[in-house]
Amino acid sequence: MLKITRLSKGFNKGTVNEKNLFKDFNLEVKPGEFITIIGSDGAGKSTLLNIIAGAISPDQGEIVINKREIRKLAEYKSAKYIGRVFKDPYKGVSPNMTILENLSIAYNKRKVVNLTSGVSKRNIEYFKKVLSGVGLGLEDKLDTKVEMLSGGQRQALSLIMVVMSKPKLLLLDEHTAALDLKTSQTISEVTDKIVNENKITTMMVTHNLNHAINMGDRLIMMHQGQVVLDVHGEEKNRLTIPKLLKFFDDLKSEEDFNDTGAIS
Repeated sequence: MLKITRLSKGFNKGTVNEKNLFKDFNLEVKPGEFITIIGSDGAGKSTLLNIIAGAISPDQGEIVINKREIRKLAEYKSAKYIGRVFKDPYKGVSPNMTILENLSIAYNKRKVVNLTSGVSKRNIEYFKKVLSGVGLGLEDKLDTKVEMLSGGQRQALSLIMVVMSKPKLLLLDEHTAALDLKTSQTISEVTDKIVNENKITTMMVTHNLNHAINMGDRLIMMHQGQVVLDVHGEEKNRLTIPKLLKFFDDLKSEEDFNDTGAIS
């Protein structure tokens, strides 16, 4: 479904701050897989999603979705294939518009329509049905402006809007990180439900190890632009937070040891 081959990306080239984050990076994602991605700050998690989405251009490599090369597509063109929910609850919605207006735009995506003509009674019934499925009471607030919603409600709406456009690939970039613990758990449950019901190929970056372990069917750990752990199936089911933390600590210890020059 998604195949990344020999991806390379460097930043601040020719300066003292030059950093080659990705070098000959390879990753293959199968249709319908739900991958959770973890790693320390600077590991390349969000940068990887930005490259896939077309927000950052790689120096070289191939990015193929359903046998179509998308590496050189502008971000707005990549949006035809890719849906994305961001960390900021305001980023995927239009705050000054109502829930109904936001959903109508998503429903009629890539069509040139007038907001009024783009909404019919049939649409409204469909929207209410979809919203009722997340259990946040949004189906009774269609005429409410999105700026009046809580962060969790906005993220749920963003997720529904993205899925409504039927993307080939869904990218979730720490989409629960800005929420309180209870709301974060609620949105994680909503995410699991929506992704599994729609069988969407998904890549989710998270710092929440509990979510990383319990959500999805494959877990990837990144470190310095490389995949250092890739587990699925029963192996993923046997993961625990202490095991992941030990893996993190071992990586950090090895990195600190190498920095001393003791190992070439």
